[in-house]
Amino acid sequence: MNSNEPVTSSGRSQRVDPRLTESPQPQIAAIQPHCTFHESIPHLLQLGVLREDQLDTALTAMECQQIYQLLSLYVEQSALGVIGWDAELRVTLWSQQAEQIFGWQAKDVLGESWQTLSIVHPADWAIVQQSMERSVCGSTAICYATRNYRQDGKLIDCEWQQITQSQNPDQRTAIFALVQDVSARRRTEAELRRRIELEQVISRITQRIRQSLDLNEILTTAVNEVRQLLQADRVLVFQLTADGIGVVIKEAVLPAYPETLKMYWQDQCFPAECYEYYCQAQPRIVPDVKIDRWANCLTEFMQGASVKSKIVAPIVQDKQESLDHLTQSSVQPQVWGLLVVHACAEHRLWQTTEAELLQQIANQLAIAIQQANLYAQVQAELAERKLAEMVLRQQAEYERLIGDMTQRIRQSLNLTDILHTTVEEVRQLLQVDRTLIYSIEPDESGMVMVESVTSPSMSILGKRIQHQGLQQEPYLDAYLHGQVQAISDIKAMEQPESYIHLLRSLQVQASLIVGIVVSEQTYPSGESTHIPTPTPNRLWGLLVAQHCRNVRLWSPMEIDLLRQLAVQVGIAIQQSELYQQVQVLNTRLEGQVQERTAELQRALDFEALLKRITDRVRDSLDEGQILQTAVEELTTELRVNACDAALYHLETRTSTICYESIHAGVKSAVGVTISMEGERRDIYTQILQGHSVQCCVWCEKRGFTDPVAPLQPMTVLICPLMDERGVLGDMWLFKPMADVFEATEIRLVQQVATHCAIALRQSRLYQAAQAQVQELERLSQLKDDFLNTISHELRTPMSSIQLAIQMLELTLFDPAKSGQVEAMTVVSSLRHSEQYFQILQQECQREINLIDDLLELTRLDAKTEPLMLTGINLALWLPHLVEPFIERTQQQQQTIVLTIPEQLPTLTTDLSYLQRMLMELLTNACKYTPAGEYIRLSVETLPDEILLCVANSGVEIPLAERDRIFDRFYRIPNNDPWKYSGTGLGLALVKKLAEQLGITIRLESANNQTTFQLKIPLFPLE
Repeated sequence: MNSNEPVTSSGRSQRVDPRLTESPQPQIAAIQPHCTFHESIPHLLQLGVLREDQLDTALTAMECQQIYQLLSLYVEQSALGVIGWDAELRVTLWSQQAEQIFGWQAKDVLGESWQTLSIVHPADWAIVQQSMERSVCGSTAICYATRNYRQDGKLIDCEWQQITQSQNPDQRTAIFALVQDVSARRRTEAELRRRIELEQVISRITQRIRQSLDLNEILTTAVNEVRQLLQADRVLVFQLTADGIGVVIKEAVLPAYPETLKMYWQDQCFPAECYEYYCQAQPRIVPDVKIDRWANCLTEFMQGASVKSKIVAPIVQDKQESLDHLTQSSVQPQVWGLLVVHACAEHRLWQTTEAELLQQIANQLAIAIQQANLYAQVQAELAERKLAEMVLRQQAEYERLIGDMTQRIRQSLNLTDILHTTVEEVRQLLQVDRTLIYSIEPDESGMVMVESVTSPSMSILGKRIQHQGLQQEPYLDAYLHGQVQAISDIKAMEQPESYIHLLRSLQVQASLIVGIVVSEQTYPSGESTHIPTPTPNRLWGLLVAQHCRNVRLWSPMEIDLLRQLAVQVGIAIQQSELYQQVQVLNTRLEGQVQERTAELQRALDFEALLKRITDRVRDSLDEGQILQTAVEELTTELRVNACDAALYHLETRTSTICYESIHAGVKSAVGVTISMEGERRDIYTQILQGHSVQCCVWCEKRGFTDPVAPLQPMTVLICPLMDERGVLGDMWLFKPMADVFEATEIRLVQQVATHCAIALRQSRLYQAAQAQVQELERLSQLKDDFLNTISHELRTPMSSIQLAIQMLELTLFDPAKSGQVEAMTVVSSLRHSEQYFQILQQECQREINLIDDLLELTRLDAKTEPLMLTGINLALWLPHLVEPFIERTQQQQQTIVLTIPEQLPTLTTDLSYLQRMLMELLTNACKYTPAGEYIRLSVETLPDEILLCVANSGVEIPLAERDRIFDRFYRIPNNDPWKYSGTGLGLALVKKLAEQLGITIRLESANNQTTFQLKIPLFPLE
């Protein structure tokens, strides 16, 4: 085996990186500085770096070095910290990873007692002591977990793997441990456990709630489970009734607090904004009920119920409600009630997770309540059906009693079959010439509906008989109450002659008349069609048996039989009518289900469409793209003939169509301007008020291009493009005259129009902002031009002043030299003139400097002068730069220090700009540094940069003034160290020069010292 290929714990050779062998000293010393290689063999075996079979052979120095290198790499590249102790628990080893985990540096902990460092949590110190004792007693590998403190006081969780090195001949024991910070993992595990526990709790409560379909049992289970789960003082269910008043219907409360079920609590001032918030199925936490802005009216009640704080979770269900005449209904969220948790003993700081948990239970409770209601409805239907079945069974038994005839009558639910069977069976049973059923209309008129007649008797089927003997109210009322009119001989009856004449005209000699009474049950026309509404009995018609050949004496049995048959006929008629109503209701119900399913699918499609349009609209700030996208999407998805988007000009009261999407054969209307005061004034009045309008109009610009029919009436939907600031325009959608816009379509268009209005407003705000930026840039340019001009104009008079001073100097001094005046006078005049001239020259130079600075700043702002880049040797250049300030600092009793490293790279920059910056900074330092203090100019090399620092002691700039120190003409307010003259342009010029050169300038002022740092790139700017 090659000596450069050490054997790993798996027995296979592993080639070592040649770069490792170049290290002059292995890094294992940083891991075990107090152990020799042989003393570290057990630890190397434990880590798998060294195999036992290698102990039988002598290891070469190269192999030892490779093993040390592998161990070092293993420790350095892992997240495990390595810590070592001796038998007295003094730290002998502290790796870099241990420094990162605990925050202590190795120099601070090496040699210190483990207990003195106070790294281990006091509650876990027993675990550490026990593991150390086991290590001393000979245990080779021990794993345990403790809580530990970092140097910053933060508590972390750590896992330890402790290894004990075998005792040496000198009875010294070495203990090593691998430590890992597992705080993040522990927090994740705890969070997962908490979520699992909450899910299990919710699942258990949900299962218990859904085990019953009894609403009372569901609510009782819910309040008890929630109170136990949240350890609350009171849990109640507050139900909102149809009239807007709510009451407590279920409660679970501790015995120490009053029951609200026994207290009067009706919340009659439920705020609309609160109801809308609850419709979103969002819980609400009220830390203090005294300051509940949505329930101020309940403050006294809350105090009476000992409530301190609460959580409210809405129980929201879907409600079917009618929209308008165009559609049937729509699904809207409805707050069925509230699930409320009270803290009565003290104010409780509710957690968000508790509120979310309560809302989840409320959601499950809403589903359970809805299922319970559905179950109750189903039970009502079943009860109704059972009642009908019982009636049918009773009728069947009665039919068996009255014979086969009644059974044959009841064999059909078809009203026509029943009536024909009845008259035929009665005629055959009674052996009469004619039997008929006379139906009575609501206006008390009537006609012969069915008949069974034998020859030679005449047929009167379909004949309307109008006679008071049949239709007067006293007679009808008697038939309704079960009276039977039995006429054995028309000649002997006590009836009006007209009635007798009528019977004779019908060939009637004897007759038997029984009323057919129907006990009616009317179903309401609304959606709740399960429970019928009973109404008083009505006289449906008359069952008449007539003998035409001769008179006949009717026996009581025949009369009773006919009465029973009439009753059965009435029942059969009632059942037939009920059957027809049920058929109609079933048909209607199936249609409603299909219609609502289609509406739901359409609503889902519209929601997806709205999201797509909204995403496309909001991705753009282009007004044209926003509206064009909207009209195209609406035209495609709603399948309309055309869709326009118009923008309003409210000053001129006009609307201009700017964007459209049309199908083939439809005229374009882009660019058409419509007056709002014209024939469509009423439409625009509603639009400007924010209302959508659906109407039928004759569309001059929306007719088909067919020349035969240029104008066509069309159904139009107009929706305003409106936001909170007003109406921006409108959208017109066109359909054929026979079609109308459904409520879902109207709502979709309104939502799209709202999003478009918002996007338009954002687009216009963006455009306005851009215009403002351009205007500010223009004003800035005007200001710069003004400064340039005024600076030029100020410089010309200053030059004239300087020239005049020179002429005065020649005029005053030359005569004195030639002796034309007295010597004393000349000397005095010259002395004063020199002082005046010096003042004039200083002020003139000061003005010139001001103008030069202004001109320099203007040129820098304009960026018209190119940079003159040159290489600078700072070591040679800076001493010459500082030389003029040496004499000045000596005169002011200051000390100037220049600090330059031995080796500096060549700096490439504009020499004149850099010199101007440093001269300004050094001038400021000399001006403001008190006597006895120092001024330091230092140079430092950074990667790709040179750091120049100009610092002066004895002064400190206030924190509030540092951000403005580089502003033009700005000077720190009068303060004793800063009461000096100046223009206030020096540092502004330095800042502008630094920007030109790409130099980063930074000000630091603390500890009675002010420092300007210049970070200069070594390479020239692009």
